[in-house]
Amino acid sequence: MTWYSSRALRKTWDRIKNSRGRDGRRNPSVGLDGVTAEKFDAQLKQNIAEIQRLLSRADSNDPDFPAYRFAPFRSKTISREPGKLRQIHIPRIRDQVVLRAISDEITRVVSKSYPDFLKTSPRNAVKQVIHGRESGKLQVLRADVNKYYPSIPHPLMLKTLADFQVDPRVIRMTQRALTVPLRDTRLGKGADKKNTLGTPTGTSLSTVLGECYLLDLESSLKLKNINLSLKFNKLPIIFLPILVKVVVETLIGILIDFLEDFDNVIFSRLTGSGSCIYSVFEKKEHAVNAQNKFQQSFSNLWTRLSENNLVKLF
Repeated sequence: MTWYSSRALRKTWDRIKNSRGRDGRRNPSVGLDGVTAEKFDAQLKQNIAEIQRLLSRADSNDPDFPAYRFAPFRSKTISREPGKLRQIHIPRIRDQVVLRAISDEITRVVSKSYPDFLKTSPRNAVKQVIHGRESGKLQVLRADVNKYYPSIPHPLMLKTLADFQVDPRVIRMTQRALTVPLRDTRLGKGADKKNTLGTPTGTSLSTVLGECYLLDLESSLKLKNINLSLKFNKLPIIFLPILVKVVVETLIGILIDFLEDFDNVIFSRLTGSGSCIYSVFEKKEHAVNAQNKFQQSFSNLWTRLSENNLVKLF
């Protein structure tokens, strides 16, 4: 089964459809064409067939590339932390399917050489940190590379994929994805901004490419006998890879997922300031039950129960 077969693309879509975003919603974000997950799913057979047909054919204008072309990504600015804004790329639903399929194929190939590739997920890293903290033997070094994803050179990224012997069709589609223009719809009818550097931030492909690009650095450090487990004040420090950039952000996602699993919860969200997470329940007893279980699982976190508040839902 090829990575772009109808069966593989259907499985890819199922994962996208059932995945949950940082805000707790399960529906993927909508691109510039306005097609929602529901509309795409309603004509799934035709959509998958069209994607598969274009990926399997050669482009009439450039035979080295598949016929499939990405539409401009929608630009959205989000606040990652107080005072810091980040621009993310939101593709069409059909483009999200192709990007995820490309990402999965790259992951499959790279994992042959690096079995632990992408297994150090943010969630697992937080669990390791919590376990280390409870054992009293761990300090954590939070490290980040400033503007890492937007600064990756395209030629070097594509060479990295070629060195791993990734399918040339995947590399060609990756090359197209890297150069998709970004459209800011706030500027009148929309102005396209060419993308000549970096990965499409906010997409599944960005994480995979970012990790691939760092593998050379990790290998070089190991060849020089430099271990990523450093020493500080005689206590072990875990150097978290770039994928595990912000432990706090990941913990927020874990907490929201935890709260969203309760019955009778209306919604769970992060406050506008980013200082608290709150959940709204139908009845007080439901909130009390959730609070008790929350404190059992996260005993070091502060909680408060409020009632009779006017909550603006929209």
